[in-house]
Amino acid sequence: MKKYMMFLLLLGVLKLTAVQTEPRDFRTFLYGNDSSFTYNNWLSHVSEGDSDANHYAPFDRQLNNFGGFDVGAVYSDVWESAVENFCNGNFDQAHQILNDASLPFEVVEIIDTATYRQYFVLREIPDMSFVDNNNTPYINYDNEIGAFVKGWGLAVYNPNSENSVVISVVQPGDDFITVPLAFEAFEKTDARYMLINGAGRSVIPNVSDPSRYDNHPFNKIFRAACDEIRSTFGRREFSLQLHSFDYDNNLPVDVLLSSGRARPTGLPIYDFSSQHLDIVNSCERNIFPP
Repeated sequence: MKKYMMFLLLLGVLKLTAVQTEPRDFRTFLYGNDSSFTYNNWLSHVSEGDSDANHYAPFDRQLNNFGGFDVGAVYSDVWESAVENFCNGNFDQAHQILNDASLPFEVVEIIDTATYRQYFVLREIPDMSFVDNNNTPYINYDNEIGAFVKGWGLAVYNPNSENSVVISVVQPGDDFITVPLAFEAFEKTDARYMLINGAGRSVIPNVSDPSRYDNHPFNKIFRAACDEIRSTFGRREFSLQLHSFDYDNNLPVDVLLSSGRARPTGLPIYDFSSQHLDIVNSCERNIFPP
């Protein structure tokens, strides 16, 4: 009888630490609400920091001390092991590593009921003690309840994709339109990964932004994703990182396209031949550089 009880207890522990499945519209998880689930609107939990240099979404003020950011130095090896296991398809192992380290992260499987696509998600569990009423004390629908205290980001893995594409957003609070655009790009390109930073860039200026701080834990996810793509497909990844700009920047074009260098580096951004089979010339909108 004692052995039987121990066996049941072990099964209970295994069930608690195993990856759970959520059949739901993925958009309600990312930036919407579904009363059937306790985890909704991931974007609303991104930690915030205000900067006078930026214009923010009128429906989402940036509130200092709403959540936080941890540089993660103490957990560097544990986090690296977890994200490497996640990107290599060892989802239960990644979940267990995070659980054993008492890190507020979990791995779940989401079956998108809108497209029936299967995604595996590494997400931070928000601290529900944080509340931002968005300066509208007499209405509740725009309240943000719960914020990330680590701010290391979200990773979405598409195991059935054979496209070596990584979609990323590094400033989700500041470039507020980029998260829904990123998911649209993720769907339309059938990308392998979508990665989104979990902290605003002004939470700790020049540190909570992974495009400015190389040791940001988010960059460990990005490197692990790229390593998995190169190992699995034998080719380099195509990385698309989305940003947006304030309306008063007076840019003369609709889209600013950067290759990360002084000039376009060739395909797929720019085709130097007379055929012009590239992104710049095939897009319906005006792109800079021409």
